[in-house]
Amino acid sequence: MLNITDLENRHKKYKIKTYIPKLIAFLSIIILSILFITVFKPKEKKIIQPQVVQLQVIKKENIQNLKALIPKKNINTQQLVLYPSFKFLQDLKFDDLKKEKTKQTAKFQKDILQNKKIIDINKNMQIALEKKNEIKIKRQNTNKDIEHVLKRFENNNNPALSLFVAKKYYELGFYDKSYNYALITNNINSEIDDSWIIFTKSLVKLNQKNKALKILKAYIKQSHSSEAKILLNDILSGKFNES
Repeated sequence: MLNITDLENRHKKYKIKTYIPKLIAFLSIIILSILFITVFKPKEKKIIQPQVVQLQVIKKENIQNLKALIPKKNINTQQLVLYPSFKFLQDLKFDDLKKEKTKQTAKFQKDILQNKKIIDINKNMQIALEKKNEIKIKRQNTNKDIEHVLKRFENNNNPALSLFVAKKYYELGFYDKSYNYALITNNINSEIDDSWIIFTKSLVKLNQKNKALKILKAYIKQSHSSEAKILLNDILSGKFNES
């Protein structure tokens, strides 16, 4: 037969075991509720009572006493003068500076001389070019003048015109032509002093110095021309020659 008492005890133990989880859950809920209320309970605000500050009236005598306690600053009216420091000069090597300065000065002077030479060369070239152009223009103008005068000379055989042509040709260095027109002038009028001078000079330039001296002496003997005498002395002394 079954033991009823044993079964009942076992049933009670089973019932107790089934109630234990429920009891634990219930107690947990209660504990959590208490904690929640405790943590999230609103704090009471403290009301700060305003304090009444009593202002103390400072008397005039106290102000004077306070002023007397304040230390006075000594104001220096003299202006502070700053002097430059020349200590850095002690570290400089004056010999090296002098050498460097001398070297730079020599280089500068050399550059100046070189530039001056270049400028002088360019200047001389410019002057030579200008003279060349001037001579060219002068010859062109002179040739036109000569052509114009020759046309007039063909019409009237004026010795002044032929003398003008002789002088112009002599200035241009055409000594054979200056000789011819000086001779033409002498044939028209043998008393014109300038035509004999041009005639003699042209002969000297044409390397006929002896012939020029012979003709010039004969003219001086006849005319006693002072200009002819001066030219004779220049030829004899070599001051005027064929070069």
